[in-house]
Amino acid sequence: MGSLSAQRLTMLVFFLQPIAFGSRLPRIPDVQQALSPGPAALAFTLLGLPCGTLLTLPFAGPLVGKIGPRAAILYGFFFYAVAVSLPAFAPDPALLFVALMFAGSSISFLELGLNVQADAVEKSTGSLIMTKSHGFWSVGIMVGSLIGSGLAAIRLAPHWAILLVAAINLPLGVIVALRLPLVAPEAETKAGGQRSARAMPSWALLGICFFVFGITMTEGGHGRLVGGVPA
Repeated sequence: MGSLSAQRLTMLVFFLQPIAFGSRLPRIPDVQQALSPGPAALAFTLLGLPCGTLLTLPFAGPLVGKIGPRAAILYGFFFYAVAVSLPAFAPDPALLFVALMFAGSSISFLELGLNVQADAVEKSTGSLIMTKSHGFWSVGIMVGSLIGSGLAAIRLAPHWAILLVAAINLPLGVIVALRLPLVAPEAETKAGGQRSARAMPSWALLGICFFVFGITMTEGGHGRLVGGVPA
């Protein structure tokens, strides 16, 4: 792995990131059956993931800019490994909503770090890798889904299966993150020249947040249809 280029390391970490999340997709019907929520409760719980994403994105950008994308990826993998496992352990719909919020928050922060890192590698090497990196992300989520299906086939309980995949994936993600090229955090600008992290996000950023909110809602609905569970 030490001989991999910056471009390949970036694509590799894009591949590893969604595996744990993908492993939970085939187990959505199992989690729903265990909780037995009604249609209204189910609709409420599904809002958790996009709400976590929406609330995190305005603050994730300044934080990633301050600590740098490699640190965001490194710390994000720890947060993500825990948060993506929590929904399977939720004992009721209300706590499932909270767990999905944490999962959405961790995913948005980690993926923002990944994209900033890919952009920095593109600028430093002159090699366009963003599209390939997203392609590797798609392959990663498919691999995670296949792993999740395999663990379901051997009847491993959903919470232990997802936790197992996250536990195995975490050290791999950390090892690759530590080998990513270092991108310096954004330099401090003169007083008055830097926007406060506490300022309200721009309309453009809010538009992106709501767009991601809608996409995540659509993905959540599609996951339920694929799982064969009616609304």
